Amino acid sequence: MAGARLASGPAGGARWSRCLTLQPPALTPAAADGPHHDVFVGDGEMARLMRSHDWGATPLGTPDTWPNTLKVAIRLLLTSRFEMWMGWGPDIAFFYNDAYRPTLGDKHPRSLAMPTRVLWQEIWHDVQPRLQVVYERGEATWDRALLLLLQRHGYPEETYHTFSYSPLLGDTGQVEGVFCAVTEETERVVGERRLASLRELASGLAGARSREAVLAAAEDKLALNRHDLPFTLTYLFEADGQARLACATGIERGHACAPEQLALQGAAWDVAGLWQGELTELLHPCSDRDLPSGAWDRAPQAAALVPLIGQGTGKPMGVMVVGINPYRPFDKDYLAFVKLLAGQLASSLASAEVYEAEVRRAAVLAEAVRLRQEAAEALSGINERLASQVDLRTRELADALDRLQRESAERETAQAALRHAQRMESLGALTGGVAHDFNNLLQVISGNLQLLSRYIVGNERAEKRVQNALAGVARGAKLALQLLAFGRRQPLEPKVVNIGRFIQNMDDMLRRALGEEVEVETVISGGLWNTLIDPGQIENALLNLAINARDAMDGRGRLTIEAGNALLDDEYARLHDDLQPGQYVMVAVSDTGTGIAPEIMDRVFEPFFSTKPEGKGTGLGLSMVYGFVKQSGGHVKVYSEAGEGTTIKLYLPRVLESEDVLADPAGQPATGGTETVLVVEDDEDVRETAVAILAELGYRVLKARDALSALSVIDSGMPVDVLFTDVVMPGPLRSPELARKARERLPHVAVLFTSGYTENA
Repeated sequence: MAGARLASGPAGGARWSRCLTLQPPALTPAAADGPHHDVFVGDGEMARLMRSHDWGATPLGTPDTWPNTLKVAIRLLLTSRFEMWMGWGPDIAFFYNDAYRPTLGDKHPRSLAMPTRVLWQEIWHDVQPRLQVVYERGEATWDRALLLLLQRHGYPEETYHTFSYSPLLGDTGQVEGVFCAVTEETERVVGERRLASLRELASGLAGARSREAVLAAAEDKLALNRHDLPFTLTYLFEADGQARLACATGIERGHACAPEQLALQGAAWDVAGLWQGELTELLHPCSDRDLPSGAWDRAPQAAALVPLIGQGTGKPMGVMVVGINPYRPFDKDYLAFVKLLAGQLASSLASAEVYEAEVRRAAVLAEAVRLRQEAAEALSGINERLASQVDLRTRELADALDRLQRESAERETAQAALRHAQRMESLGALTGGVAHDFNNLLQVISGNLQLLSRYIVGNERAEKRVQNALAGVARGAKLALQLLAFGRRQPLEPKVVNIGRFIQNMDDMLRRALGEEVEVETVISGGLWNTLIDPGQIENALLNLAINARDAMDGRGRLTIEAGNALLDDEYARLHDDLQPGQYVMVAVSDTGTGIAPEIMDRVFEPFFSTKPEGKGTGLGLSMVYGFVKQSGGHVKVYSEAGEGTTIKLYLPRVLESEDVLADPAGQPATGGTETVLVVEDDEDVRETAVAILAELGYRVLKARDALSALSVIDSGMPVDVLFTDVVMPGPLRSPELARKARERLPHVAVLFTSGYTENA
């Protein structure tokens, strides 16, 4: 990569030497089979490729000549499940782990050891300045959702990545490499952008009554998303199939591809198949190089043609032509987005047509009433036959009005159902953290239990009690996080679970959480099917339902948890959106509480809606349960009677696979050392616990109650290898400032920040 090398800065060694000594991970049996198994650890694809690679033919040379920093970094890279890559040397030779392979696309596996500039030549102008910061100044970089046009599937693709470049120091103390942790956020960014377009269009169409107002709102809102909608054309069909241009965005009327009228044959856009009902959508290639490009530097290569289907009509009322983002594949998600836009527009056009028809009918009716009154005054002496005819006409008009009112009521019911569904799909972004003192308390209990376990080896009863207590501490920490971390939807980790055994294992936790005044009964049917579900999330959901039930019973009553097999047929699925008929595992939580009033039944799953007094609840429990079950492909149903109680049923899809073993992650034996550790912690119990644990592990331990005391210990000249400091402490000197001053005095000291309050981490 001549001419593209990045020189390492002279200050890099001093600025980036603060890192803890990394212990190499234990080798698996498979990892020990190939050459250099001590460097390329693990049995993943990338570990095997690295072991088989001819390193002697590369500028890096054979691994036995590599610096220890490079070896340790590669071990960390290969044992991590997070997307990571690293580069080494002046050519920034490219290393990456298994989790990073999807980002490379068809560049994998030839990317290994390739110079970064050659590998990512299409985005080199974006990443080179950031790599220069690392190599020349020894500083880390950070980018959130950065747009990168990657050439990884044979075409330039719009992608977004959140990543950080960090310097890697060689054995000489100079920056010789770069380490990158990355998360690809393309789906999130594109999805949020498209969802915003749908919301904007729905908002604009909400107040539009006439066809002209609907088209004006569409023209205004569709123009906002120039990434996914470089240009749009909306044509409305006439009775003979001719299509007239109703609105356009991103393209001038009169353009060769935007004629005012389209014939069924030989027009700029082939709409014949859509008009005749033979096609539900059409992808039309774009050959005109003068097409507008929207937010991009190149014009769309194709356009999607989607019919505008009216309510209860056989023929489409029109067609929407959408220029396709040239840097995104036109996949099912893109097609669904375009169809949703077309559906909103078609629904509003149909409603406007009905509204205008109602206005015309109302005018006709008013005219008829006026004529009737005039006829009654002028023809009071007409015979009975004429009176009968007038009466007949009046009844016909009354019937027409009655039908109109019924249609309006049905339409309002449908619109209310749609609004409810949209509310249920819009869960907000929520955040929270666990209180500092509570985590400190758990740390003290956990640390002392671990110390105690060393003195009771061989005493089975005592060891069992300590393990039970440690499990309770772990579950308490997990429960605190689950109850407060409602915010974003985290990726699920589903396992094949027998929900009956799962509920039985929760029995002790539920009884402790609900109190002695609540009688807990579990009813588990025989032959219970397995389901694919995230164990942590279903535990959180059941705990939420149980606590809600306890509050509804005012802390006293009977809680029943049932589990059984259920079959939801086609008729039931037809009455509920987003539900597939089939076999499900049903979990029901019933209480003997006050029940739910009918007028608020439709709102119980809405975020932040709560009937509890202020300060007694967040209103997020049921909405979290609803979102988790829906995300897992399931269904939620509520049955309630005021004064009698409530039953909430969760339907989870059945799977035929065997049940997974849900291992309780037990702590691995800790290995100690002989280094000197300075523990800085203001909480006396936490400090003494940490000191005792480190001393048990063989370390020489010094302690200080605040940052100023710790600085005095360092200034005393006593050797310190590791500074173990709390993040949040009282006093004028903050922990980051302590770390900086310590590094000035002891350049090689390692710093470990700890905190019981993750928001400050």
